[in-house]
Amino acid sequence: MPAVNDVVDKFAGMITHEQAQDIIKNMKERKNVAAKRQELNAFSLIKLSEEWSKMPQGSKINEPRQIDVEIKDVIYRIFNPSVKKFNLRESITRSIAIGEYNNTVKMTMGEKLSDIIDASSVERGDTVMIKNAKFDMPSGEIRSVPSTFINRLQPSSTGITDFSKLTAGMRNADVIGVITEIDSIRYVNSFKSNGQIASSRMMLSDGINAIGVSCWGASALYTAELSTNDAIKIEFCNIIARNGRIEAYADNLSRMLKNNAFKRKLGIK
Repeated sequence: MPAVNDVVDKFAGMITHEQAQDIIKNMKERKNVAAKRQELNAFSLIKLSEEWSKMPQGSKINEPRQIDVEIKDVIYRIFNPSVKKFNLRESITRSIAIGEYNNTVKMTMGEKLSDIIDASSVERGDTVMIKNAKFDMPSGEIRSVPSTFINRLQPSSTGITDFSKLTAGMRNADVIGVITEIDSIRYVNSFKSNGQIASSRMMLSDGINAIGVSCWGASALYTAELSTNDAIKIEFCNIIARNGRIEAYADNLSRMLKNNAFKRKLGIK
């Protein structure tokens, strides 16, 4: 967006600064409306942020830092909720990554939208439409507001349902199975920080083969909501070899989602 003096110069000094400001204001409004109506994706948002960062500092004064956006894209990753304390009050925030690998945009949200994502079983790989959100140009991030909502347009096709295809060394894998055994949560000393960390184990079956799942941190705490015969999807887990057997490893960076509809993907009634 041009600066006021640039607009005045463009009209060869035939307009006042106030008229130039009105022209810039109209340009901003048209740009904002166009961005809102356009079906944006992560790649186009990245480009918008890059264009904003390359603008001269003087021009940025006349540019909106945030614009209203509607985004249609794939969910690349859903992080676990984060609890923060401020003045003895707790607030829950959550981040998700929209787009494809190496071309993702971070979206932050509050507790309400975070709960809706879990309650409606939104998962990694879903194609979604995000409406009534804000895009922050300087940070290149999507911000939710109270009216923001997410519609799932196409369900995910990610998730390994045949455990015979799992090999040690696989990273950031999505695994779907049914719980056949589950242990209670215990707390052990953490080697990475002072204090203790939650730990739990379970056995997961694809209907034919079974693997152990070693759960730590947020993943272990989530097992308190699980029981045998529950179908779950573990997103962003690592596959390791332990005592000669294949095992899934899920920690704070992994996400667990319970949904008995996953049994259909396994061919289990």
